Amino acid sequence: MTEAMFLADLDDPRVGDHVAVTGDEGRHAAIVRRIRKGEVVLISNGIGLAVRGPVLTSDVNGLVVEVAEVLVAQIPADCGSRSSRRWPRATAPNWRSRC
Repeated sequence: MTEAMFLADLDDPRVGDHVAVTGDEGRHAAIVRRIRKGEVVLISNGIGLAVRGPVLTSDVNGLVVEVAEVLVAQIPADCGSRSSRRWPRATAPNWRSRC
């Protein structure tokens, strides 16, 4: 089964650090998804950086996760810079593109 993933700000995470998931996302994780202490989850910043680790605490304010693994998405070299991948306003994206 795939781990649950939640969004949070990640500021240069390292193995052993603690990452908090707060606000609406944290409340959703703790109350709606019922994520509990000891479960392994993914926390992502939504732009290519994520961490995986066990939940240390879970309460109405959110989750605290210990970083067990740092994951960084690699952009293929032929995709160019991030700004060169922006689509013109009237153009629909090609969802099959690797970039």
